Parts: sequence; structure tokens; C-alpha cells
Amino acid sequence: MSNLLKTVIIFIFTSALFFSFANFAWATETGLTPPQLQINIPTLDLSSWTANNSGNWLGLYIKAIYQYAIGIVGILAAVVLMFGGLLWLTAGGNTGQVTEAKEWIKASLTGLILALSSYMILYVVNPDLRIFQPLNIPSIKSTGTNNATNNLTRSGDPLNLTGVQDNRSLTKAYEGIGLYPYPDSLGNLTIGYGHRLGANENYTTITQEQAENFFNDDYTIAMRTARSVSIRDYGIDFNTLTPARQGVLTDMAFNMGRGGLASFSRMFEAINQQNWVQAGAEIRDSTYAGQVRQRSDTNANIMASGQLP
Repeated sequence: MSNLLKTVIIFIFTSALFFSFANFAWATETGLTPPQLQINIPTLDLSSWTANNSGNWLGLYIKAIYQYAIGIVGILAAVVLMFGGLLWLTAGGNTGQVTEAKEWIKASLTGLILALSSYMILYVVNPDLRIFQPLNIPSIKSTGTNNATNNLTRSGDPLNLTGVQDNRSLTKAYEGIGLYPYPDSLGNLTIGYGHRLGANENYTTITQEQAENFFNDDYTIAMRTARSVSIRDYGIDFNTLTPARQGVLTDMAFNMGRGGLASFSRMFEAINQQNWVQAGAEIRDSTYAGQVRQRSDTNANIMASGQLP
């Protein structure tokens, strides 16, 4: 018998008994919707799954599969043992066949011994190895900072565009304001209206006036970037665009930087053709849209219409 086959048999025995003894910690208050399984397992009780404990469903599902397989493994053990015995009985003095029969019997018994001792081995090494922790995914909640003006806009949060009168106020509405440092979606330390803190900017808090100054400087840079990408990279006269469309490109530069804006080649191609609906569609069909869905949707609508919301 090949070493590969022996290894497979030993692995099946060991895995089966390990999962039959393994414990699975129960999750509490996950709020997750219990899964709708396409294949039912006889040893799996779905009635105990609720929105409060469904976080452990993967561990329980694996355990149920292996519990169901224990019977099959037992049959396999008996078959292997009987096959080895049959080979021995029919060897007729053939030493080669007797040796092979012994190998089959040895593999069967070795698998049983390993399976029966696997729980004890894991328990001795580390009792926690027997416990499958649940997928406990808590909801993200507010940190409750004492900054009353720390109204940060994030992807998925409803946008409040009340009071938006120009391009600058639109980007402010997208960004929200935080007078204390906070990580952006990429983990960069940020403050004010999305101002990324540099190596020498060690602020623990800023004033509203400082936030406005940071924003004005950052927005001016973003507008220059949008103009540069339009003219130098794609031959588009930035000044011929409506102010609202200029604002879209500036906001995208503010949010993603030069490299991010310059990567929208199909959007700029549509702008060159004055196909504004397609230009807006290219904004939606992007990784950027997946990260800031409502922001990108609003910018796409502005690009298509040429007007602020």
C-alpha cells in the first residue's frame, strides 16, 4: 500500500474524532442573520440558530459534517481491516501479499489509535485548540468623543447637502469636520476637513479657524491638480467646463490625489467627447465608487447635469 493512501486514512480518522470532540463557543448578540443552508446535515439542528447566536454557524456546520462522517469513517475502518485480513487469508504463502496485508491492517489500527488519542493530545498541548471561536462581528458604534462638532462623513452615512452653495461647501459636506485626529479609510491620520496630517503636524486638536485654513490650502492644491490632470494628461481645457464639473474633478483630486484622478481615463475620454452621461457613469463604475458610494453618486449626477445638487 502506498504511503499516500496510508496518510489519507490516518488523516481521516484523526480529523473525524477531533471534530467529534471539539467544542464550539457560542456567540451572543451578534445581530447577524442566520444562514439559509442549501444542503441539510442530519446531525445539524437549525432551530437553535437565531440572530443572537448565528455568529457560530460555521463552526457548528463543520462539526455537524464530521459527526455525520463518523459513521462512514467507522465503516471505512472495518472495510480496511477486513480487506487486510482477506489478503492475509488468501496469501497462500505469498510473503509479498502477507506483507501488504499487514500494512493495511497496521494502517487501520494506527488510524484508530491516533483518532482515539487526538483529543487527549490537543488537550495536553493547549486546551484552547479544541475550541472554535465564533464569528462574532459586533456593530461599529460611535466612540462618544466630547467633540460636539466631530461630525465625520463616512461611506454609507447619509449625506447632508443642506446649505451647499458652491464647490468648496460641497467638498466640506462630503468630508465632514473633525477637530480631533481620526484615521481615514486608508488608516492615515486626518484632521479637520479631511486634512492628512504630515510627519511634523502633531496636533491633538485644532480650532474651527485652523480647520478652515487647512481646508482652503488643501482645496487650492486639489484645484491645481484637477486643472493639471485635465490639461496635461488629457488635453482638456479645464476652464471650458461648467463650475460644477470643475468642482467634481477638484473634489476627486481632493479625495484621491493626482494619481487617483488621472486613473479615470475613460471618464476623461467621455468629457473630451462631451458625453456627460457616460462621464458620470464612469465615476460610478470604479473602485472609488465602492469606497465612497454616496459621494461618487452625487459627483456622477453633477458631472452628467453640469449643476450642483
